[in-house]
Amino acid sequence: MSMIEVENLNVDEFYAFSAIYLVGKRGLGRRRLAEELGLTESKTRTMLDHLKDSGYIETGEKTILTDKGEEVFSQIDDVLIEVSEVDLEYLGVGEYAFAALVDIEKSFSVIELRDEAVRAGAKGLTVLEYDDGFTFPEDDDPTKESFENDIKHLENYFSAEKDFKLLISSGKEKEARKGLWRSIYHLIQN
Repeated sequence: MSMIEVENLNVDEFYAFSAIYLVGKRGLGRRRLAEELGLTESKTRTMLDHLKDSGYIETGEKTILTDKGEEVFSQIDDVLIEVSEVDLEYLGVGEYAFAALVDIEKSFSVIELRDEAVRAGAKGLTVLEYDDGFTFPEDDDPTKESFENDIKHLENYFSAEKDFKLLISSGKEKEARKGLWRSIYHLIQN
């Protein structure tokens, strides 16, 4: 079942998914959404018009979620704890890195998530899991010396609990953001 069903959307569905989350969580309007998603204001306006026509949002002085939009938002909010730009030395493979802390119990393929991020233009995606500190999911000694500062920085920034995952998309700013949102969308949808 597709979480979001919008006809004639002029952007990938993960943008609409992201917009619903950002409107619900932070109350962002069109300009801030365009900036956050790396879209032009024109594409953002058209996407919001389609979301409104499909019954997910209402616009006026402020953009708000309808009951239908709230249902989608709650599915995302159940999984997504926090999204932020992060400053990394070694774990990011581009100029910018954006991270999402997620709480999801189902298993997923790190390679598939990475591929989704790369399809959106990111240079790469790193996945860490939390268990008394962030570690690589399949590595017995992930915090090798070159990663220690990045790991400490992430542990200080994110309030993670056991088994939370951290997705880190990196690349040029716009592409890293897109890569992260596309990966989150794929993680929740599949």
